[in-house]
Amino acid sequence: MTSTVTPSRLRFIATTHKLQILAVIFLLASMALHSYSTYSRGVLPDFLTTELLKSISNAAMVALMLVTLALSWNVFGILGFIISVIVTWIPGVNILLWFVANMRGSSILRKAGVKVGLFGADSSTLPTVN
Repeated sequence: MTSTVTPSRLRFIATTHKLQILAVIFLLASMALHSYSTYSRGVLPDFLTTELLKSISNAAMVALMLVTLALSWNVFGILGFIISVIVTWIPGVNILLWFVANMRGSSILRKAGVKVGLFGADSSTLPTVN
């Protein structure tokens, strides 16, 4: 990987990095709500507890996988992306891929002088695209 990163690539990495974090938060929230609704029978309607919350959790997982693959393309290159596509479907290992892609994205952004916090890159510190 080259030491210089174009501003448009930095913006893409920052965007996918933030989307990945938001997808994880959304996934955890939907899983928590699904667990709550499963163990508190009678509080929520049956349709909400079964199908809707499962669909939301599945959508969040698919979104997380797609965003992680998009981030992997930019931080690992083509070979890393191909490996990521395979690893994404292995339970447990895909979480490791998420952490590694997230840390690598944060590292690239920090080296470029972008401030990275808990919820991703600070958009005011990103370089402008001409």
